[in-house]
Amino acid sequence: MPTYENPAGIGTPFSAYSHVARAGEMICVAGQCGIVEDNSVAGPDVATQTIRAYENIRIILESQGASLGDVVRFVSYLTTRDDVSDFYAARDEYFAAHYPGGGYPPNTLLIVAGLVRADLLVEIDATAYRQ
Repeated sequence: MPTYENPAGIGTPFSAYSHVARAGEMICVAGQCGIVEDNSVAGPDVATQTIRAYENIRIILESQGASLGDVVRFVSYLTTRDDVSDFYAARDEYFAAHYPGGGYPPNTLLIVAGLVRADLLVEIDATAYRQ
């Protein structure tokens, strides 16, 4: 039976869902945006929001006794193609610090018409497996 949680240190869900589900050793992290603990946006640009989205994922995984090293897949959503290069640059910066060996999880990048709030530019979800 899965367990569902909303760990401390990140914003509250926008609706009726949990930030993380765990089924055995599989951990599914709901899409994370550049939202800080009070649900305000970390910054107006995609780079700042991307870094915060990854930080939210890290916080959630650590609440489950896992780490970014346990991620087996990311799915990323951007609201415009114009932000792709800034997204890549922010991800490269973040990954350099958190994946020093250079082994990066697979990532699917989608361009979408919009996210739940107009001020959000990026959303990232993750699937992890903790052994």
